[in-house]
Amino acid sequence: MKKFLTRIITACAAVVTAVSVCCGAPFGVSAERYSESTDFMAGKYGIFLHYLASMQLGGSAPLSSWNELVNSFDTDAFAKSADDVGASWVCITLTQSDGLYCIPMPELENMIGGSKLSTDRDLVLDLYNSLEPYGIKLMLYWIPGATTANTAVAKALGAERRVSGELAGGQSNSDYMLNWTVVKNQSSLMSAVSERYGEKISGWWIDGCYDSTGFNERVAEQEAEALKSGNKNAVVAFNNGTKAGDCRFEFEDYSAGEICHPNSIAETDIFDYSAEGRWTELGYQKHFLTFLGSNWGTGGTIYETEKLVKHCYENILSKGAALTLDVRVSGDGTIEADQYAQLARLNEYVSSMPEITLDNIVDNRSESTEAESEESEGAENMASSQTDTATDVSVKNESTENGGVLRTVIIIAEAAVLAAGIVLITVMLIRRKRVERK
Repeated sequence: MKKFLTRIITACAAVVTAVSVCCGAPFGVSAERYSESTDFMAGKYGIFLHYLASMQLGGSAPLSSWNELVNSFDTDAFAKSADDVGASWVCITLTQSDGLYCIPMPELENMIGGSKLSTDRDLVLDLYNSLEPYGIKLMLYWIPGATTANTAVAKALGAERRVSGELAGGQSNSDYMLNWTVVKNQSSLMSAVSERYGEKISGWWIDGCYDSTGFNERVAEQEAEALKSGNKNAVVAFNNGTKAGDCRFEFEDYSAGEICHPNSIAETDIFDYSAEGRWTELGYQKHFLTFLGSNWGTGGTIYETEKLVKHCYENILSKGAALTLDVRVSGDGTIEADQYAQLARLNEYVSSMPEITLDNIVDNRSESTEAESEESEGAENMASSQTDTATDVSVKNESTENGGVLRTVIIIAEAAVLAAGIVLITVMLIRRKRVERK
């Protein structure tokens, strides 16, 4: 009898485990603390491209002009320049407020009724093919919801109302609130793009993840899952503006790290920022992002070169932190001359100093156990999510979908299997008593 009971219990446990693994796969997107997935960033730097129709052509540029400009981008020449200046990765914008993409986006165009918003050329694919021979990683910039300039697209995605208020630095926030319809639609687009490129994309930098728009833990989980659907090892960061220094959600792999707001560049320039080591306080890859010009996507330089390169090496890179520098590129992908010279000098300086490796960077991980840190972070995120009064009610109180449904399925399945096991045990005990009476 004991052997039989043991078999029943073992079988129940096996079924429960199988159901949990099969149904629980989408929930494996939580970022691992002190993760090796960010090794390619540790002590390295990359370049950021605000390659947008509104920045390159000004105003509301027609798609025909955008198509023509994107077709002129010489990815081979750009990749050589990126290698010449020592970049370990390149991050390029897919779109921003203007809503025009630099890649084909049939999924979005079908969603909005067929209107063209994307280029014929796949600039991302061509850029990857040019960067890959140099070993330079490709990362993509995106936004978590509807674009602000195209109200028809915003409505098609499910956006209903805009935020009222200001962001850090006095910048007006006219973004749309993130209701759950917008999140689901955007996540489906993210999945489509991620799966299209697969392992060609090494990371994502998602902008505009503001508390005021309703971006919270649940949205982060949904979109991180979508972004990693094509490459589970891709790293993700959700940017909350210059006011956030560490990762806010357990689904981020590295800190977004935006510093140096253009409205206050004199007071908060790059020299005010240093790293104690590779890891943030919560245990994720430390990362800084700023611009070489006076604003995002602008030309010229605002820092004295020798002071800049020395600071970047001694106080950021040699510590193990990562650095991304935004540069101005022309329509054909040429890096603005002054910025190219500054980056080239940074590469020269770094190359002349002791090599930065995973073995000699500052590994400042917490002395507390990883389990304790995860428990503490989970409590912080839960508290933050519960007290976020700015979160859109339509996101916060939406009935559980996707991940929520799967969790429900798991619970029901586990309960059913355990109940069946209990019934079987009860039946066997009754039968045994009957036999003993006889």
